[in-house]
Amino acid sequence: NHYLAKRIKFISRFIKDNSVILDIGCGTGILAGALSALNIKSMVTGCDSSLEMLKIGKNNKEIKLICCNSQQLSYKNDSFDIIISIASFHHLNGEDSIFNTIKEMVRIAKKNAIIIIWDANLLNPYWRFLFKKMPQDQEVKKVVALRKIINFIRKQNLVFNLEVYHSGWIPDFASKRMFPFWRTIEYIFERMPIVKLFSAHYIMVINVINKNLSYVE
Repeated sequence: NHYLAKRIKFISRFIKDNSVILDIGCGTGILAGALSALNIKSMVTGCDSSLEMLKIGKNNKEIKLICCNSQQLSYKNDSFDIIISIASFHHLNGEDSIFNTIKEMVRIAKKNAIIIIWDANLLNPYWRFLFKKMPQDQEVKKVVALRKIINFIRKQNLVFNLEVYHSGWIPDFASKRMFPFWRTIEYIFERMPIVKLFSAHYIMVINVINKNLSYVE
């Protein structure tokens, strides 16, 4: 709930009336549903490759859920104002699949769209233990480093602004009683120039100012 609230707060700053939003790797659609509730004039769609996950979220009538592969998104070019992928890149397991997903995100992004990629920060050593503990993450074999993703984006035929944030210091073993302590630690560490680089998550925000790519309809 803590990290869900942080994500909602962060993403909400980019949502405007009539924003068309896509959540790639949406799972059960919890985040997509929360974003839809923030602004009833926006249109939120979620997509995921797991049909079973999507079935769980099908009762939320405020969002549209679609089963598709992130490397072959079922949307037309220039369709979305905001495209997000939260904690899903480390499930793609490999540079090619991640780079293909980024190409798809760029393809469906409108001019001046915002792309947000929020995922595991390899500089935080706890991930190697957490992946082994979490059933949904035990298949993770390789997490692509942030610098490689940034270098790939810079090679694309894009005019864009890029900002990178670092967030997250509350571990899975934090008890309810100790939560206020960990929240204070997180607040402090996220504001320390060097320390924040070792946060659990990186958050990449790409503002697609213009693009000149060859699309195939």
